[in-house]
Amino acid sequence: YHDVVKNAPGGQQIDLVVSVASGSDYLLAEASSNGNWEQFAQINVRNNVPTTLQFQFVDSDTDEPVELTRFVITVFDIDEQIESSLQNEQVCVDVDEVYDVIAAGGSLNDMGSLEAITTGANDDSVTIDLVEESCRGGEGRSYRVRSTRPGWLCDNPT
Repeated sequence: YHDVVKNAPGGQQIDLVVSVASGSDYLLAEASSNGNWEQFAQINVRNNVPTTLQFQFVDSDTDEPVELTRFVITVFDIDEQIESSLQNEQVCVDVDEVYDVIAAGGSLNDMGSLEAITTGANDDSVTIDLVEESCRGGEGRSYRVRSTRPGWLCDNPT
């Protein structure tokens, strides 16, 4: 995804590279569903295939990694299939790597806990748990945002 950081220091252009994390598998159901969907990035994953993705900011000109002192990321449309065993979406963020997070429409409050803000009638469409292990299962703490309800095309953000 190109030029994702606006107002970077020195006018630097920064891209976001999404890749499959080491030790994870990635199978897609529909190649045409990857890429941009209106103003959103969309990543298509085949049902019943657990996938861990890695997100990295890089310089647009050199592809060298860029460390941002602070950024905000918003994740929309965390949902699942009618049969949740086929697909249950979740986002995991390690606490020690977070300064400010927006996930499922939520944010870290001043006390450092994640608050979910959902829209529409499905206030319980996600759960947010503070887990005493890192996202990769090692030492640390992480927030796990998980879907609890099926989603439909009509409830996708626009």
